[in-house]
Amino acid sequence: MLALLWVNRLFPGHFRNIIFFAVGEVDAQNHGGAEHLGKLRQTITSSLDYYAAHCRRHGIASDYRIAFGTHLIGEFMKLAETTMDEFPNSVRFASKLIFKRVNFLTAWLHNQTPVEIQTCLHLQGRQMVVLPMNVG
Repeated sequence: MLALLWVNRLFPGHFRNIIFFAVGEVDAQNHGGAEHLGKLRQTITSSLDYYAAHCRRHGIASDYRIAFGTHLIGEFMKLAETTMDEFPNSVRFASKLIFKRVNFLTAWLHNQTPVEIQTCLHLQGRQMVVLPMNVG
């Protein structure tokens, strides 16, 4: 939600349509079966329903796309490619968490995925903006 607010501050009135992406990570060895996947799908859908409804209440058309898999970046890229076919002039946004105190584990767990996705998209000539989010 903070990323959406920043996008509207940085580019006021420019983006009138928003599509949220979410990828649920499924552990191939121990994913807990269909019940776990169902709960994960329900949790993600509930969150994205909330975000999309918030946008619609503020006059912004919105929708979302969900994928599940063992490789987050690969699944995100599939979502991005199908959405870019539908909306060729689209721009993707992601957040990178910025911590006051960073250790190896914090940096490794929280900051690589958006940058890796951005690199993949840029190599394809597609746009993605990574927004810094201070978390203390």
